[in-house]
Amino acid sequence: MMTGTSGYIWMLIFWVIIIGSSIGLLASLFPKATTPRNSGMDTDGDALTILKQRYARGKLSKDEFQTMRQDLEQA
Repeated sequence: MMTGTSGYIWMLIFWVIIIGSSIGLLASLFPKATTPRNSGMDTDGDALTILKQRYARGKLSKDEFQTMRQDLEQA
C-alpha cells in the first residue's frame, strides 16, 4: 500500500494526466480561429462579382449596373 510522500506524488501525476487530457480534448474540439473575423464585410468575391450577383437577382436596373461597373473598372 502507498504511504507517505509517494502516495501524494502518484495522486499528483494522476490529476496532471486527467487535467492535461481534458485540456487537449477541449483544444481539439474547439480550435482557435486562424483568420481574424471581419466586421461584416463580404469576402466571397470582389466588388464586380458582387455587383453581377445583385444585377442577376434583379436588385439593380441595367443602367445602374452599367454605371457602377464602369466606376469599378476605372478605379
